[in-house]
Amino acid sequence: MGSFEGKKTVLIDASVILRYLLGDDEKLYQRAEELFDAVATGELKVFIPTLAVAEVVYTLEKLYGVNRKLIAGTLLELMRFRNVLTENKQLLLRTLELYDATDMDFSECLLCAYSKYYDLLSFDPKLEKCTAGGMDKSS
Repeated sequence: MGSFEGKKTVLIDASVILRYLLGDDEKLYQRAEELFDAVATGELKVFIPTLAVAEVVYTLEKLYGVNRKLIAGTLLELMRFRNVLTENKQLLLRTLELYDATDMDFSECLLCAYSKYYDLLSFDPKLEKCTAGGMDKSS
C-alpha cells in the first residue's frame, strides 16, 4: 500500500477526496484511488474531519458547479464505508441528508443536525425549520 504500509488509520484532507472525485490530476488521482481501494477492502481506515467534508462540498459546489444532489449522494456513499471514520458519523450523515433535501448550505445543515442534541438559537430564517421542530429530529 505504498507510503501507508503499517498504518491502521490515515488522516486525509479535502484535497485527497477532491482529487479522487474529480480525477483532474492523474498522478494524484491514482494515489487517492489506491488509498480508497484499501479502505474499501478493509486494509486501511481513513479519518475524514467534518471540516474537510465542508471544504469538499464548498469546492465542488462553488468552484466546480457540481449539483448539490450529486455532491450529497457521492459523499453519503463515501461516508457510509465502514472504514471511513469521522468525529460523529451519524451527525455527518444527517448533515449530508439535509444538504441533499433542502436549500440550506452545508454549515446550516450541520447546525440543524446538531440541533438533535442541543437547543439551537439562531437568527437565520433558514434555521427556523430546525428550531421550530420543522425537521424530523429523530433521524
